[in-house]
Amino acid sequence: MKNIKPILFLIINLFLLGCNSLDTKNHHTPNYVEVELPISNEKSAHSIDVYITADNQFYVEDKLIEKDDIEQTILHLSDSLETKILNLYADSNSGYENAIYLIKIAKKNKFKIIIQTERGTP
Repeated sequence: MKNIKPILFLIINLFLLGCNSLDTKNHHTPNYVEVELPISNEKSAHSIDVYITADNQFYVEDKLIEKDDIEQTILHLSDSLETKILNLYADSNSGYENAIYLIKIAKKNKFKIIIQTERGTP
């Protein structure tokens, strides 16, 4: 019984050391960097947000737009932009053909496009 106490002590210490290495706030890992971003209620005036919902409806900024009217709406909004940037937010359950449709519009009109994603676990 005397020989088991040092072994248990060693196992518990190794376990605690292992748990501390999982603390991502104090250790840098290549797949995770924690930063505290500033909070703002202002919308960036440098880009246009386009959303595709799971039921394949299109929103430009906060307005529901028919698919046939998207290009004209985006071009109208881009008149005041120095750099034409389109942020694409497509629901993972939306049809990929709609995202491709928007990418083609962006390319045709010389927009930079940012496809927004949610970061998965490594």
